[in-house]
Amino acid sequence: MAEKSVAKIVWDYISLHPSIHDCLIYNLINHSALTRKIMGETGIKKKEAVLAACKRYPKGKEKVREKGILNILQNSKLEIRNKIGVIIIPNSWHLFPKLEVATHKLIREGKELKIIQGSLGITIIATEELIHTLRGMLGKENILSERKGLAEISVTSPRTIEETPGIIAYLSSALAANGINIVETVSCYTDTIFILEEKDILEGFEVLNKCMQIKYP
Repeated sequence: MAEKSVAKIVWDYISLHPSIHDCLIYNLINHSALTRKIMGETGIKKKEAVLAACKRYPKGKEKVREKGILNILQNSKLEIRNKIGVIIIPNSWHLFPKLEVATHKLIREGKELKIIQGSLGITIIATEELIHTLRGMLGKENILSERKGLAEISVTSPRTIEETPGIIAYLSSALAANGINIVETVSCYTDTIFILEEKDILEGFEVLNKCMQIKYP
């Protein structure tokens, strides 16, 4: 196996393991221990080549990227809404007319809802009251799944978020590291929206608020 191929395998391994990647960027990891771990999991036998690849892993762009993320978050704001519900209906053409009539009526009334179309289902996020109304308009028999007792945290950022990679991953990782489950995630223009269980909303708000106060060294 050529050294160049070893380097590519090592760099791919690091980039696909976020915890290792972050520790390496900040020089918080033992290169020898990392070398042994990578060799054990990839089957590479050339210790010196793996060690050299770990030491040469590019770090400059990542630090610039994190600086951009933190700058955007410092200029973002948080909003919370409770009593949120989610329903999922089949992604089936015969339901589209009902969905069109329902959404048209509700939007004309000034109601707010979020609709995400997937390959097998259509997810609708709205207030619990609105979810109840939609269930009646779409038909109970067409509801694949329904959840209540949820809350929404919306992060509204400057327009530069559109050109800055990693913000959703950064915030999601912070929530996950604190044991907070994300029920749904929606990204729309400058808004990044997390749907959480209501019991997690205060802790989730605190975690995201702390993320927005971190200053790049």
